[in-house]
Amino acid sequence: MKTPQDLKSYNIEVVQAVRDNNLALLTEYHNSNFNLSCSNQFGESILHMACRRGFYDCVKFLVEVANVNINICDDFGRTPLHDSFWTSKPNFKVCDLLLNKDPFMLLVTDIRGCTPLSYARKADFNSWCEYFERRLT
Repeated sequence: MKTPQDLKSYNIEVVQAVRDNNLALLTEYHNSNFNLSCSNQFGESILHMACRRGFYDCVKFLVEVANVNINICDDFGRTPLHDSFWTSKPNFKVCDLLLNKDPFMLLVTDIRGCTPLSYARKADFNSWCEYFERRLT
């Protein structure tokens, strides 16, 4: 659920830091007690954005250092894991990071009934199959 503080903290500077994958600036924000669990009026958090862009180091920082909750949903019910599958090129390390924290995220459906895997590009189907086979062994 979005709080007024979450909305207030979601500003162009922090969004640009994520877009630029600028860990130094995100670290500065974190060290100054800035709310990195922020989201826009549609519930999209900066963690959603970092996952969708496949920025592993940024995602790792937000999850492991800034302790941003991975079980957040935007207004369409999409989690950061949904966005990690919604990329132009699969980033298995981002998915591993999230799934190692909460494997049940793979079963979360959005308001259209889509799981995170539903967002993977059809052209990457074989890569995703290989990824899940590796996770099982």
